[in-house]
Amino acid sequence: MLAGAVAISAFVALTLTPMLSTKMLKPHSQHTWIFRVTENFFINLNNGYKQTLDSFLGKRYISVIILIVATALILVLWITRPAEMAPLEDRSQVTVNTTMPEGSTYEYTLGYIEDMGKTVEKSVPEAKSIMTMVRSGMGFVRVVLTDPSERERSQQEVANMLGGISRKKTKARASVMQQSTFGGRRAGLPVQYVIQAQSIEKLREVLPPFMAEVQNNPIFQMADVNLKFTKPEIQININRDKANLLGVSTQNIGQTLQLALSGQRFGYFFMNGKQYQILGELARRTEIHR
Repeated sequence: MLAGAVAISAFVALTLTPMLSTKMLKPHSQHTWIFRVTENFFINLNNGYKQTLDSFLGKRYISVIILIVATALILVLWITRPAEMAPLEDRSQVTVNTTMPEGSTYEYTLGYIEDMGKTVEKSVPEAKSIMTMVRSGMGFVRVVLTDPSERERSQQEVANMLGGISRKKTKARASVMQQSTFGGRRAGLPVQYVIQAQSIEKLREVLPPFMAEVQNNPIFQMADVNLKFTKPEIQININRDKANLLGVSTQNIGQTLQLALSGQRFGYFFMNGKQYQILGELARRTEIHR
């Protein structure tokens, strides 16, 4: 019975398909007007391509001549044309990136960034908005300028002026960055170089003369390295006997010093609708006991 039902269903489907086709599809005795208007164009296009291809294949040596001429032209232009970077586009945005000395606290960094922000606010009347941000050991001041049609100075002139101001501030190293025309990162130096060595001692030997050469090169306005051997440190010897008598472990002493001196962020709190950070620091005032 099941086989008979399947056969009947297949027969019904095969029978309905031609019937539906006869109802939905209608024969046409002539082409539509779109076909008649465009067909000659495509026929001529195919004929022209066929004739061009046949004539070119009949003289294949022309392709070798074209290849030789193109290669020679590339070599001549590569040697004679001067190499240069793409000109910067005026995107109405300038960023002052700062790198603080090793071991700088959050308070030190915040003071420098706030001072730089006030200086930029006074020196750049074309500024539409100024945003400052402080991070661990670094910070930046981002200046958004008004539309080029609404100001007299260009973005490059503003950047040159800020570069001269930042060089006079010696508390940190600052560089004025402009976003590159093609792609580019918004943060970080535009040229980066990676030095690899088998050991830290080898890097300690090679890195200082390498950075000295970079600093002496007039092409680079600012150079920095993410591996520094000048980080200040204090070595503390713990009296373990006294610590045991007081019930204090060396781990507790280390954690206390870290929380007091590192400027670490503990959390946030809200006051008057604004968010503030909770930072751990030692008291700045010292009392002299007589």
